[in-house]
Amino acid sequence: MGISPGATQQEIKKAYRTLSLKYHPDKNPDPAAHSYFAETITKAYQALTDEASRENMEKYGHPDGPQAYSVGIALPSFMFENGSLAPLVLGLTIGIGILLPLGAAVCYLMSSSKYTGENVMHQTIMIFEGCLKPAMSLHRIPEVLCCAGEYVTLPIPRQQEEGLWNLKTILKKHHPEMDPKGVKADGKFFKRHPGVVKAHMLLLAQASREGQNISEPLKQDFNQMIQLAPKLLGELMKTATRPRAPHGYGYFPSDLGYS
Repeated sequence: MGISPGATQQEIKKAYRTLSLKYHPDKNPDPAAHSYFAETITKAYQALTDEASRENMEKYGHPDGPQAYSVGIALPSFMFENGSLAPLVLGLTIGIGILLPLGAAVCYLMSSSKYTGENVMHQTIMIFEGCLKPAMSLHRIPEVLCCAGEYVTLPIPRQQEEGLWNLKTILKKHHPEMDPKGVKADGKFFKRHPGVVKAHMLLLAQASREGQNISEPLKQDFNQMIQLAPKLLGELMKTATRPRAPHGYGYFPSDLGYS
């Protein structure tokens, strides 16, 4: 209505009369003037002459008090000049700004929760604790070691199958228990998880001095296993000598001299 926020009632009425002479339907036949008078001037006058409505108008800019508001992202208009550009930019923004950092955080938490402070998998420690027995012979240590999570999770791509088959033929000469047809065989060696069988064969190849006969597709995994072996053997020894009540100290029999 063209008045200041602190206007008196007399000033409000005077402004209303002035606008009525200009926009009232009896004074101005223009339909647009009728609409402006009814929707704007009359409502403003009613709000300013009511104390509660006037207070809301001065505080919140609306006679009914605080209004609901929405939050949005202001995007440049040029993004919508081409219909395919806006979704692309929005998708990149969400992917790079939200999904990528979130995925990196999830991967970090998942990977960090798999390992102990000494960078050994929790799964490996649980396997060692479950497999070690008080009366276990030392020559069966490779059977426990090959079950380590670091070994079992190594993939077995198709190009390694031929090398594993040839390695099996070579190792039979040193370890007849691997041959299902052998006299001492019980057929259990190759009935285990494929990752365990692969790890066991590579460890036996190292112990049997047959590392030079390992095929090229297997060498990378073989070298990785040999590098991890000292750390895993150390963890295996810690597990074996850890106090285990009520069966005494550790997993080994007392007459072996381990303490």
